[in-house]
Amino acid sequence: MFESSVGMSREWDARKAGQEVAKSTIEKLNHSPSLFLLFSTIHYKKHGGFEEFLKGVWDVLPEDTPLIGGTVAGFMNQYGCFTRGATGLAVCSENIDVEIGIGHNTKRNPKKAVEECFSNFENLDDDKNQFIFEVVSGAVIPNFPKIGRQSVIKSKSAGEASIKLLPLISRLNMGADRADEILDDIVNHFPESRLIGMTCMDDRKFIHNYQFFNDEVFENALCLMKLRCDFNYKLNTSFGLVEKQGNAFDFELYPDKRLVKKINDRKATEELFNIVGIDQDNVRMLDRFYSQSFYYPFGCYKNNFIHACIVSGLLGEKVYFANQADKTKLNLFQLTGKQILKSTGELSASLSDDFHLSFMIMCETYIETLGGQIYKIYDSIKKRINNPFLVLFVGGESVYYGDGIPHYLYESLNSLTI
Repeated sequence: MFESSVGMSREWDARKAGQEVAKSTIEKLNHSPSLFLLFSTIHYKKHGGFEEFLKGVWDVLPEDTPLIGGTVAGFMNQYGCFTRGATGLAVCSENIDVEIGIGHNTKRNPKKAVEECFSNFENLDDDKNQFIFEVVSGAVIPNFPKIGRQSVIKSKSAGEASIKLLPLISRLNMGADRADEILDDIVNHFPESRLIGMTCMDDRKFIHNYQFFNDEVFENALCLMKLRCDFNYKLNTSFGLVEKQGNAFDFELYPDKRLVKKINDRKATEELFNIVGIDQDNVRMLDRFYSQSFYYPFGCYKNNFIHACIVSGLLGEKVYFANQADKTKLNLFQLTGKQILKSTGELSASLSDDFHLSFMIMCETYIETLGGQIYKIYDSIKKRINNPFLVLFVGGESVYYGDGIPHYLYESLNSLTI
C-alpha cells in the first residue's frame, strides 16, 4: 500500500496557513501519514512567525508524524505555481521505515553538523533500498564588521580586510552554505543510498532562511529524513546551462577552493570582467552584472553533470564562489530560458502516471529567468501526470545516484519519482 498527497495554503496568517496546509494535505489520505514534508515562503516571518506556523500544522497533523522542511523561494504543484504560501507532501505506507535527524551550525562546522545529525539515527546501515531527503540551511550574505552586509566590495583594501574576516564569518554562521561539503560527508557514510536535497532560502535577499524539524524552527541546521523501502523509484537530472565559450580558463584558488586569487594569471576580478565583457568603468553594466551574475557561472563537467560555480562575492581584487570549485580549469556557462524549457521538457517527458508521486527540486533562478513562462513547465508536467506532484524552487540542489559521485548543483532540475 502506498498513498501520497500534496496540499497547500495561501493564507497570510501564519497559524491559519499551518492549519490549512496540513489539513489540505492529509485529508486526501485514507490512513495516517508515515511522513510529512513541509515548505513555505519567507512571508510568514512577518505574518505571525514560523513558530505559529508550525503550531498551526500540529493543530492538525497526527502526533509523532516525522516532519522536516524549510523555507523556499516558491513552489509548483497540481494547483499552480506560487511565490507566496505554504505546501506540504505526505506519504503513507506500511512498507516504509522513517528516521529523521538534525545537526546544527552548518556553516561553522559542516562535518560536526553531519555527525550530530547521524547521532539521531538508530540504524546507520547503508543499502541501495535506502533513500535520503536532505534540507540544508542556505547561504547568508555576510555582515562584515565595519563594512556591513554586502557581497560586492569594490575597494582593494576593504576587500583584503573582508577576506581576513572570512573565518570569523563562518564561525558566525554566515556566508557560504557549505552544502557541498555536507553532501560529501553524507555520501561517505552512505555510499549505497540515494539522495535528493536542497538548500533553503528567502525571497532572494539572502538574509534569513529557516529549517523545520518536527515542531521546531531553526536556522543554520541540517535536516535529514532517511527512508528504507522496497518501492521502485527513479532519479533524473537536467540543466538550464549551455557552454558559452569552448576554452577553459585557469583559476588560481586559495585552499578553501572558493576564494579565487587569479584567473588566467591576472587579477581575478579584472579578468572576470574581461571574460564576461563588462566595462569596469560603466556603472550600469557593473550593477547589471552584480545582480545577474548567476546567469554566467563558471563550471566543469563531472560524470556528464555540470558542476557550476556561482560568483557570490567580489572582494576587492578577489572573486568568491558560493561553492568549492572541483577543478582549476573551468569553462564559462550561460543560463538561458530556451535551454531551461528544452531540458525541463525532456525531463517531463519521462514522467507518467505509472508513478504514484513526482517530487522535484529546481533552482530558483528558473522562475527568475522565465517569469510567467514558468507555466510552460507546469503545463508540460500536467500533460504527463494526474497524480500528486511537487516542485520546489531552492537555492542549491543536491543529488546522489549511489554511484560514488555526489553532485551539489546550481541551475538544475532534479526529480524523484516513486
